Amino acid sequence: MPFRLYISFALYLIALVHSLILPTNSPVCALPHAKFFPYWGYRIQREYSLKSLRGPLSHYSVFIHCRQSSLDYEHLVRLGREEDIPWNTTICFSKHQTKKSKSPVNKKLRQLWNTNDSVVNEKQTFSPLYRVYKKRFKKFDYLLTKMALSRFLRHTSRRQDEKVDGIRHLPSKEVLSVFLEDLECYKLVRRKKYVTRELSLYTPYRFIGGLFKCPLSQETKTNMLKSASKLDPISPYQIPCGSNTAVPIAPLISDDISQQLVNHNIFSSKITDFRINIIQRIPYLFTPSFLDPRFHSFGVFKGRYSNWFDELDINEDYDLSSLDGSVVSKANTLFANYIAKHFRLENTNPLLVWERNTSNTHDDDNEQYLNRKSDLLNQVLSQLVEWPWDVAKQHLTNIHQILDLDS
Repeated sequence: MPFRLYISFALYLIALVHSLILPTNSPVCALPHAKFFPYWGYRIQREYSLKSLRGPLSHYSVFIHCRQSSLDYEHLVRLGREEDIPWNTTICFSKHQTKKSKSPVNKKLRQLWNTNDSVVNEKQTFSPLYRVYKKRFKKFDYLLTKMALSRFLRHTSRRQDEKVDGIRHLPSKEVLSVFLEDLECYKLVRRKKYVTRELSLYTPYRFIGGLFKCPLSQETKTNMLKSASKLDPISPYQIPCGSNTAVPIAPLISDDISQQLVNHNIFSSKITDFRINIIQRIPYLFTPSFLDPRFHSFGVFKGRYSNWFDELDINEDYDLSSLDGSVVSKANTLFANYIAKHFRLENTNPLLVWERNTSNTHDDDNEQYLNRKSDLLNQVLSQLVEWPWDVAKQHLTNIHQILDLDS
């Protein structure tokens, strides 16, 4: 048995023990197809959020980084109701902005930044061996860092809180400059065969595209600081990312959309003080973990190219006139586009019951209007609570089977 295989097997055993000692895993980082493998990597999910009777229904694309099957940080990108994944768009955020931390300094910074990023606040439970882990496995993260840099993902273990201890009382402009120093930008890029697909509906576990990191020059950061008042903290920044500077991070694999998460809390059933909190997460994409034996080698994604990223254009500037692909693949694209067309509401009033156009608020004070809206929303919530989720998952599985073969 080669020496490298011994090393890989030993590192996997250490990582497995390491993940068992750590706190309870986060649901957003739990991959159902890899329950026995600690997960390091990125996940792309779609979030629907409804937090008020008056609406609106918010749409986000969630950029998640998982570390040892636990949530490291996540970033929300605001989307339109007809969008699903911000393809070919630079996504930028600061780790200070999204870091999962209880530091009062970071809480103050989030208030100054005025962001709507959400990090799952979970009550962590520690095993009795956790103190042993703190004493004897402290250097393990650094070992993973060195190993992961040559594999699929960029594992980091350095704490971020200490970097911002001295800026508690700085003005917002100076706080923003601190954020920009730690700003990171990424880009999601599709393969040529998927560019014409209007709906990101794929067979699970297929090679869809790649995740790239876009380094920022000091000049770009300076220009962003000058136009700070125009920046939307949860919207994609218009930052160019060229092929000469983009760094390939990992291939993007289609996730199983039937494994969605739904959290719903109903605070009161009375119309007068009806408050709700419904969040639905749909998994779209993920980067493979270097511990997953199915994606252990880059050769899984090579195909006709030496590297997985060789067939990807960072700006998706492909020659579509010579778009190759099988008849089944083209049929799948037409089918997905057909679904996308009929899912869009093109009538004069394209708002759902729980959605509201902020420019048309004259009906908000109409008691009859609100009562009708409450009744309809109550019906939706009752169906949500009693909905046969197993049947819904089976329906999505049938869609996957239709899109299978060469998708």
